Amino acid sequence: MRARRRWLMTIPLILAAIYLLVVVAFAVVQDRLVFAAAGLGDRGVPQGIPGLQTGSVELSGGGRCRIVTVPVPTPQAIAVFFTGNREDLYAAANIAHDLSRYGVTVISSEHPG
Repeated sequence: MRARRRWLMTIPLILAAIYLLVVVAFAVVQDRLVFAAAGLGDRGVPQGIPGLQTGSVELSGGGRCRIVTVPVPTPQAIAVFFTGNREDLYAAANIAHDLSRYGVTVISSEHPG
């Protein structure tokens, strides 16, 4: 009976230790999980996209936000596209190019954070 009680007390302690290790591991690597593209560096924009225009907008907080535009001669629509995790201006330009094939002029920005 004592061995069984000891085993029943050990299981929650092992589970608590595993949980604590997982929490600590996620706390250590949380920036990479949330801002996955941060480790890629500045890849610029891809070459060879027709009509690609780049620029930047100065923000009131002192930073800048880089933007990319892919216009089409006779647009069917205009889309404003915001990048997400694991995306940078390079990815935004490629997505804008893909959308421009459907007659959409795309304006996209790269999150400054």
